[in-house]
Amino acid sequence: MNAYIGMGFSSDGRMVGSSAIVGWVGSGGTPTMKRYFLGGQSPSLVQPDQGNLQLVNRSSSIVAENSRIYMAFRLNTDQPSNRLIYSLGPTGQLPSSATFRLTQHQDQISTSLDYTTGQSQTKTLYGKLKRTHGLLNLFGWGIAVPIGIIAARYFREWDPFWFYSHIAIQTVGFILGFAGVICGFVLENRLGINVHTHKTLGIFILVLGCLQVIAFLARPKKEAKVRNLSGTKDMLASLIVFIGRVCVIRIGDCIFGKT
Repeated sequence: MNAYIGMGFSSDGRMVGSSAIVGWVGSGGTPTMKRYFLGGQSPSLVQPDQGNLQLVNRSSSIVAENSRIYMAFRLNTDQPSNRLIYSLGPTGQLPSSATFRLTQHQDQISTSLDYTTGQSQTKTLYGKLKRTHGLLNLFGWGIAVPIGIIAARYFREWDPFWFYSHIAIQTVGFILGFAGVICGFVLENRLGINVHTHKTLGIFILVLGCLQVIAFLARPKKEAKVRNLSGTKDMLASLIVFIGRVCVIRIGDCIFGKT
């Protein structure tokens, strides 16, 4: 497997401030293991040959076999941290011998280990924030917005009830969705993971939502000739928002299902 693996010891289960052992096997079969201090989420802050881990001499080994990497080492310590973090680097991007700088990992997990029993428990980082982000976007863009579209499409015979219902439901959906996007920005910053596609689509849908709000505030009078055209544009924007949100929610489920 042409990627690095890392095992870190953390005081709180998070990456920043932890020390780790990282290993990989080069294309020529040369094994390498190094200590790192995880000073931040950017590669420049992950410093090789730093940290508070002290390896026992000649106790380290790493081998690659059948597309798997096995790493073993011993530490000089009285009581290591019971919060362990693991990471897997991107395929084909091994650290160079010049700087030994690590590229951003493609996957990670945090666990808690009981040294007396040998049992471990997986810890979900920022689980509450992830659920909040997902639920706000689900109820806002995935439920409220479609209901608003249905109200505008099928309830027009109950004028003006359909219009005010449409506006009220769309407003609630926009507020929930906007709050969900803010949670997403916070979550991305804290997790330090690559969510470029998910983020780009989310921002695009948010911009469309903002344009809908502007279109409502600047809507023509009822007797104006362009009133029907304005309504058509609003309906089209709502459909794009709905379809885009389905894609965003699905991508987000794939991303955060791994973390």
